[in-house]
Amino acid sequence: MTKKSFTGLSLGKATEVQDATIKDNIQILAELKDLIPALKEDERNQLEKNILQEGCKSALILWHNTENDQYILIDGHNRYEICQKHSIRFNIEIKLFDNLDKVKEWMIDHQLGRRNLNSEQMSYLRGQKYENLKTQGKRSDLTSRHFGEKLKMSKKLAQEFNVGERTIERDAQFAKGIDLIGIQNPELKKQILSGKVKINKNQIQVLAKLESFPKIESLDQIADILQADKPAKKQVKTDLEIAKEKITKILKEMNLSAEQKQNL
Repeated sequence: MTKKSFTGLSLGKATEVQDATIKDNIQILAELKDLIPALKEDERNQLEKNILQEGCKSALILWHNTENDQYILIDGHNRYEICQKHSIRFNIEIKLFDNLDKVKEWMIDHQLGRRNLNSEQMSYLRGQKYENLKTQGKRSDLTSRHFGEKLKMSKKLAQEFNVGERTIERDAQFAKGIDLIGIQNPELKKQILSGKVKINKNQIQVLAKLESFPKIESLDQIADILQADKPAKKQVKTDLEIAKEKITKILKEMNLSAEQKQNL
């Protein structure tokens, strides 16, 4: 499909003339789509049923990337797929952001503002926000004062979400571990975040610290990977073994003393 230029469009809802052309050129970025928590099967089915009966009521939100003159979907991925599948009309709303990091920040905040997130999704998004803000800080010309502020990022987010500072730091490790799993097994990542499969969050956090690991096919494999990465524990001696060693040492000393007496 030939790319068409739409530079100069205003924010908000597009006009009818612009509408059709933009819709034909909507772009989807995988790294942005992955920020949207996957719906459970029953939630997806209900959304599809609602759209079929009532139409797509909420506008899809697009980021106008003026640098490349692209219109990238940032909210409404599930609705977009359903509308495309059934040829259902939808409205669009356009937003401008300075860069991709700002887009991610908006998307994460938008998702965190919804009430139907489970604990895994909340942890993942809080962790993503922490890492995204850290990345923005690293790309800036920070003064020493700003570096001090950057170090308090976990504290600021803890206050924002009314959780402990360590919770935010653990969320960041959890998000990193989930993304590592997603690289190898995207479906498993979706199942974890949707709550379809139950997980041990601590294991995911530890997994994020590993330099490498084999492809993860299931959650059970994570425990095996972490166990294999642990250094071998020093064997603990039993009381009987300690007693035997003491007795052996005493007998050796007694024998040595006897030999010394004979040599006198």
